[in-house]
Amino acid sequence: MHHGRPSYNLAIECSSRQGSISLGRDDALLKTVEIPQPTRHAIELTPTIDRLCQQDHVKPKQIGQVYVSIGPGSFTGLRIACVTAKMLANVLGTKLVAVPTVDVVVQNVSADYTHVAVGLNTKRDRMYAAVYRHTNEGWQRIIDPALMTPTELCDQAPRPLAVMGNHLPA
Repeated sequence: MHHGRPSYNLAIECSSRQGSISLGRDDALLKTVEIPQPTRHAIELTPTIDRLCQQDHVKPKQIGQVYVSIGPGSFTGLRIACVTAKMLANVLGTKLVAVPTVDVVVQNVSADYTHVAVGLNTKRDRMYAAVYRHTNEGWQRIIDPALMTPTELCDQAPRPLAVMGNHLPA
C-alpha cells in the first residue's frame, strides 16, 4: 500500500463493438467487465464504471489513473470513451493516460511468441499495425503504429512473426 497516493486505476476500452472497463490496483488487474449491451457505449459506460467501483468498494478519490484506449476503432465508441475518461480525470484530479489500442491488444498474446504484429481497422488493402518483441519486461514495441499493407509489414518486421487482428487483408 502506498500511503497518501491513490492506488487504483481504471482502464476504458471502447474501440470495438464490445466495450469493457478494467479496475486495477497498482500493477495488478482486479477485474474486467464488459459493457452490458454492445454498441451502447454512450448509455452504458458511466453506469458500468459506477457499478464496478461500487462492487469493489472503490471510492472516486482512490483512483489515481484513468487509462483510455485511443484507437483505431469505432469513432463513436472512442469519442465517448475519451470524453468520459477526460471528464473523470478532470473531476477526480487523476492522471489521464492515452493508450493505442494495438498496445492493449498485444497484452493478450502468449509469451510463447518472440515477435508479434497487431493489425487493426483494415481498410481496403491497408491496416493499422504495430510490431512487438517479447522481452523479460513484457511486450516492447519495435515498430510504431502506422497504416501499412501486409507486404510493407512483412518487409519491416523481424522473423519469426505471428500476426493477429480481425479481418486482416490477404
